[in-house]
Amino acid sequence: MLVHDPRMPKVGAQYLESQKKTKEQILYYLRMLCGLACASPVPPARGVTCLAVSLFGAWITSRAEQDAVTDVLQKVDQEDAWTTSRMQQDLKAQWNDHD
Repeated sequence: MLVHDPRMPKVGAQYLESQKKTKEQILYYLRMLCGLACASPVPPARGVTCLAVSLFGAWITSRAEQDAVTDVLQKVDQEDAWTTSRMQQDLKAQWNDHD
């Protein structure tokens, strides 16, 4: 819903500011989901986190946060039998492109 807000400006400086704010909000929610996935014993909670990470994980720039996301994905892979190895490879490639 944040990404497809029809009220967002489409051009100019307001557009750039709006995009920055949207990205910050999405990263905030992504961090919350990762925290919930680490704490939750329920596989669906981790599954939802994986979906969010697949959409917006490339936006994570902090090495510590990237490592934490990788840990969550590995936990899902090991404990929930939901293969995330391809997602991990893709994210690492995207993160290396940003470095």
